[in-house]
This record gives sequence, structure tokens and C-alpha cells, in this order.
Amino acid sequence: MAYPSVFLESSKSDAFARLDALTVTTPRQWGSMTSAQMLAHLNVPYEYTFGEPSLFYMSGCFSTG
Repeated sequence: MAYPSVFLESSKSDAFARLDALTVTTPRQWGSMTSAQMLAHLNVPYEYTFGEPSLFYMSGCFSTG
């Protein structure tokens, strides 16, 4: 199955609609992350790219060098 392009407006709208539907009580559909953990996980690349490394990476869980 091909994933939709994030550069298409319809794909972005669908993704934002799914994110907007999340609540703290949204059940897991796969994996072990809660919705809050998943959102934090999705933000790590952006934080790192824009010079704000997350505490997760700064805690030494992963080597950056």
C-alpha cells in the first residue's frame, strides 16, 4: 500500500483530522505508546532539526555522535 504524499493538501487535511481526533483516552491501535507519548515521539525530529533537542535524547538514551 502506498502512503499518501504529505505534500498534497488532501493528505495534510486527513492527517490533521486524525490528530485532532486524539484524546488522552484514545485507545492504542498498535504498539505500546499512549497518544501523548506518540505525539511527543512525532515531535522529536522537529525539535532536533530546529535546535531544541528533546529531553529524551539529551538524557543519553541515544547517542547523537
